[in-house]
Amino acid sequence: MIVSDEPGVYLEGKYGIRIETILEVVDHLENESGRFLSFEPLTLVPFDKKLIDPDYLTPYTRKLLNEYHERVRIEIMPLLSAADQEWLISQTEPI
Repeated sequence: MIVSDEPGVYLEGKYGIRIETILEVVDHLENESGRFLSFEPLTLVPFDKKLIDPDYLTPYTRKLLNEYHERVRIEIMPLLSAADQEWLISQTEPI
C-alpha cells in the first residue's frame, strides 16, 4: 500500500506551506503483541532547510531528518550531473 503524508501550516488570509511525501507501507516487526507496519519514503527529495527551524527539532527528529537526507544523497547522487551533485550535497548537509 502507498499513502501520502502531507503535513502543513496554513495562516488564514496569508499563505500555506505543505510538504508532501509518498510513503510505502512495509512490514516492520512481529512479536507477541502482533504484526507492526512502518513507512518507507518513495519520494526522495531533500526538504528545504529554509522551512525548518532546528530549535524545534528533538534529537530523534533531527536524527530522522539527517538519515533521510543521507539516503536521498546516496540514492539520487549517481543520477545527477556534477553541478547538480554539488547542489544536492549542499541541500542534504546534516542539521
